[in-house]
Amino acid sequence: MCSLRTVAAIFFKDLEDAVRSHSLILILVGPVLLSVFFARSFTGEDVRRPALVVCDAGSSGLVQALHSTGLFRVQESEDWEDCLEKVHQGQVTAAIQIPATFDRDLREDRFPRVDLVLDEGARTQVAIVREGLRGALRHQAGQEMPADIRVTALNRFQGEVRQILLPIWVVFTCLGGLMVTSSTLVEEMEKKTLAAVLLAPASLGNVLMGKLGAGVLLAFVSSALVLVLNSWGQGDLLALGVLLALGSLVFSAAGTVLGLFARGQAAANAAASVLYLILIVPVALADLSATMRAVSMWLPTWYLYDGVNRALLTGASLGSLGLDLAGLTLSLFLLVPLGLWGLRRQKVAD
Repeated sequence: MCSLRTVAAIFFKDLEDAVRSHSLILILVGPVLLSVFFARSFTGEDVRRPALVVCDAGSSGLVQALHSTGLFRVQESEDWEDCLEKVHQGQVTAAIQIPATFDRDLREDRFPRVDLVLDEGARTQVAIVREGLRGALRHQAGQEMPADIRVTALNRFQGEVRQILLPIWVVFTCLGGLMVTSSTLVEEMEKKTLAAVLLAPASLGNVLMGKLGAGVLLAFVSSALVLVLNSWGQGDLLALGVLLALGSLVFSAAGTVLGLFARGQAAANAAASVLYLILIVPVALADLSATMRAVSMWLPTWYLYDGVNRALLTGASLGSLGLDLAGLTLSLFLLVPLGLWGLRRQKVAD
């Protein structure tokens, strides 16, 4: 039978132990502080708009065409050697040299030459420069697009550039519940303090519920702090709150299961570290690799990331996040039989 008094006692004891433990404080507070540092490291400058320096010898209309694309942060210089030096030092992504006769040669169909120097270390920005320059040249030459493109924007981005990384930070912080619950459970098993607790009128189920509750609360608070400190009032608050609560519950439950099966503190920490990588790396790389995206769809971290991303950056409501909520809930249900199996193993061992 579940004793609420016992569950509460374990709950408050784990909270006190977590506050006193330097390693657990680092796990829970470290990501919060790092999220603030990285968020403050972003400037208002959009890194997706590469810097481009133009050396124009004849006041060509191509310079205005480059400005009008909106793709670049265009600088102008009269010294081509200075332009090359800026590219070499990484101050700009590309440099363009436009000859004095460019516009006249273009009008006379002489196919004028333009020199383009690129910093190939900035792969994404180089691609933007190449396509943007082609578009500006077509515009300057008077070539029209072969189709009338009508753009309708859905799920419009409502945040700032510095908030783009917040969803992955929230996932990372929520995963702290996994480490907290597994660490405290295995530590008490190793020190035999858990056996002493169980000699009192308390079941292992009561102990696990108390530890689970403490892990959920600590993970939820640290994840909420990431959002509060970096994007207060941004997004749908109800949806974000439900996602954080459910995500904290899922990963704290996973930590409890891990603690029941681990054979020692070292084994638990090693397993938790590997599990961290399995859960976070595919999600972090999902936008860069089709394989990683396919793998991430099988992980609960994806559904927390996707839900927080949509609720925070596009203002998606709770009702539109059904798939993400279902994914997290299913993950929780899959952990239940594993937890019951581990609980049975512990009872047999005792």
